Amino acid sequence: MTRARAPAPHVPENSMTFSERLQEIRTGFDRPFWVANLSEIFERLSYYAVFAALARYLHEALQFPTQEAASLSGIFGGAVWVMAIFGGALADRIGFRRALSLALLGDRLGAAVLLRGEGALVDRLHEVRKWADGVIFNPGAFTHYSYSLRDAIAATRLRVVEVHLSDLEKREAWRRVSVIAEVVAHRIMGKGVAGYLEALEWLAAHAR
Repeated sequence: MTRARAPAPHVPENSMTFSERLQEIRTGFDRPFWVANLSEIFERLSYYAVFAALARYLHEALQFPTQEAASLSGIFGGAVWVMAIFGGALADRIGFRRALSLALLGDRLGAAVLLRGEGALVDRLHEVRKWADGVIFNPGAFTHYSYSLRDAIAATRLRVVEVHLSDLEKREAWRRVSVIAEVVAHRIMGKGVAGYLEALEWLAAHAR
């Protein structure tokens, strides 16, 4: 009597060791697959690095509280997503090339406006030093970071009265920072539009 052999254990066809699976991943895809995926990984890392850099800049350079810096970074992130949706809808309507051209044009115009806004003030200070005895100046947001304006005030030696409608000392910590405070002749804050009249009176009373 011959004994029947026990059936061999069933091995699934897709059963692979880890090293075999890794080898399949390495060799089973064409080059464009890896280029696309590595590009996507790099783009993701860059995307989140921008948020980290923005939050750090707001907190350390502009003295925003940590919570406000994080909130503004989040708002920026939301705007990025909204603009992506808007850009896609615009591309569907007017075509990819035109939409991309408009995006690049908007980016350059925005940068030009920001640079020209500060640069125009610097140019104006150098122009008026030829005839003005003093300047009444509300630098707005430039108060907190524009060393170009600080250098221009110091270089022209103009008597500049720094005016702010609200009292910066009673506002957020980052708003209390004024990089031009040490080079202006006088500061007036928290008196609304009347502060401009007081600045004019101060210049008249301290004429050279």
